Amino acid sequence: MAAGLSLNRKTNSMFEKFAAGGIPNQRTAISVQAKMLAASCSPTELGRFYRYLLDRQLWASQTDLAKAFGLSNPMISRALGMARLPAEVIEAAGGEGKITFRLARGINALIGVIGIDTVVHNAMKIGFDQRRSTADLLRALSTGQEQPRSALAATVMLDESGKFLRIESPYIAQLTAELPKLEALLQASLAAALPSLDARGKKRRGIG
Repeated sequence: MAAGLSLNRKTNSMFEKFAAGGIPNQRTAISVQAKMLAASCSPTELGRFYRYLLDRQLWASQTDLAKAFGLSNPMISRALGMARLPAEVIEAAGGEGKITFRLARGINALIGVIGIDTVVHNAMKIGFDQRRSTADLLRALSTGQEQPRSALAATVMLDESGKFLRIESPYIAQLTAELPKLEALLQASLAAALPSLDARGKKRRGIG
């Protein structure tokens, strides 16, 4: 393996500055991290750094790496999640400084659902818009289209945690009053659009 760094696509200048000559041992790695923190590097930059160390096997596991740097395992996991984001998606979000842990988790969850190629394609299509909210970004990354809220009675999107679907509407009071109907319509729509999910649901319930 070469002594220098081998990073996907774009390599952050700060990372190059502190590690371009390679990191041969744990002592050097700890020194580089201290310099990066002193320079106020982004969590995404740190995530790339941790990924590099794990790929080089300077530490046997993520847990060992976390202990060496005095961090919790979840903190390392969140940074690694940010480092996985494609450059095109980061650009559509407005740069690394705009990427929060919650946003990164939502984007990675979206990638898990529709695939990285689709998300990257959509990111390149929509580009960056400083007026776009986080919710609008996730929606645009999922559809590849900007959808003015005023033109829609309701929009459904993945929330930033990546665990829930979120509904936004100027008619939320009316929709809330019709929740049983909405749930029934959603169940019917899912059964029609995703028959494999419907089959698994019936199997769990002992139907069919």
